[in-house]
Amino acid sequence: MTIARRQHTVTTALTHFLFLSIFCGLFSCGDKYNSKLEDKSVSATTSITIGIIDTISSAVLGEKRALWISVPDSMPGPGWSCNKKGFPVLYLLDAPSNFQSVVGILRAMSRDEWNSMAPQMIVVGIPNTNRLRDLSPTRVVAAPGMNSEALKQSGGGENFSKFLETELFPYIEQRYKTVPCRILVGHSMGGLFSMYELVNHPELFNAVISIDPAVYWDKEKIIEQTANAIEADKLKGRSLFVAMAHNWQSEMDSAQLRRDTSEHTMASRAVQRLIDVLEKNKSSLHWSYKYYDNENHASVPHPATYDGLRFLFREYMMPGYNDLVRKEFDVKGEIERNYQTLSQNLSFSFAPSEASLYLPIFSFLNNENNPDRALPLIEMMLKYYPDLYSNWAMGQYYEMKGDKKAAIKYVSEAIRYFPADFAEQKLKDLKSSK
Repeated sequence: MTIARRQHTVTTALTHFLFLSIFCGLFSCGDKYNSKLEDKSVSATTSITIGIIDTISSAVLGEKRALWISVPDSMPGPGWSCNKKGFPVLYLLDAPSNFQSVVGILRAMSRDEWNSMAPQMIVVGIPNTNRLRDLSPTRVVAAPGMNSEALKQSGGGENFSKFLETELFPYIEQRYKTVPCRILVGHSMGGLFSMYELVNHPELFNAVISIDPAVYWDKEKIIEQTANAIEADKLKGRSLFVAMAHNWQSEMDSAQLRRDTSEHTMASRAVQRLIDVLEKNKSSLHWSYKYYDNENHASVPHPATYDGLRFLFREYMMPGYNDLVRKEFDVKGEIERNYQTLSQNLSFSFAPSEASLYLPIFSFLNNENNPDRALPLIEMMLKYYPDLYSNWAMGQYYEMKGDKKAAIKYVSEAIRYFPADFAEQKLKDLKSSK
């Protein structure tokens, strides 16, 4: 990856992280989200731009902080209403280590089609200036692998949290189209800080992905705080995914790990105890964890990020086409139940993307000649996205059912949203054939 400071762009040639949209024509939301993100100095044939570098001056921290920001590739084109409300924001700690992979994973998961696995999001990566200071919740005088001089700077986590809440969040939300849904992703010390935010400031983030977190810190104080927060039911409407890597001898099983007292297994034993606390305490926290027996502390962030996002948004993906075509399958009911669950888990009202509804609608109307299967999807599209394409689809439905009066009504409504040539021609044809 190369960083061009003068243009404030981040570019990468790692094309396997990025997926191009499969849409064109009606399926495209092809306008640029923000023209500021276009790098006019770099040829499109030689570079792929995935974000910008920005800077914020922090009075709380008493320093300038760099921000690595990536926004979705596209915003709605003419006639579409998709994503006009804005995007969730994923805040990423240790940005230089994980920014490229997280942006790539998220773009792959949120392709604007009917089987997207997650919504499009803005990614805000936060590089470190003093990692130990910012990501440690408490000050300690001794910790494995750290010298006492460095530890004198520990314990700035609460101040870093204040920076996020009072300076960074307003900065991002004033400059970009966001919705009140924030996700925090952290690894190691970043995972420790993520847990600290979840249990001490649950109002700041809707969800946390804590990857092999350093919860051994300060005699496992964060584990005790987690147990207390769960017992007090402070985490209602919040979601958590915990990843645990294999960081001990291969011949040692989990039972032996629990009994071990050596320093080199201390971090893993602490993560195990965190999971025990989460499993024993029944609460309204929506959570899951995964143990990665083939990953170590350094390799686990990439698969864990994907798995964490899949867990958080497992109800987001639309039913498969084989389900949609079954007459007994309750299309509308299944989708609405899934999105109701998703919205409850993340305390934000999610809806299927416009393109995820339009693709099967288009197939049912134009390829399958099956307007009745399309109808519940059209009704949902009209509910969430009353625009050119949803009204056009309902007009097409009524034309196929032989109700030209209703067809004219909806095509006329489609034109009211956007006077597309194809819609105006269809209206003329309908009126002339009455």
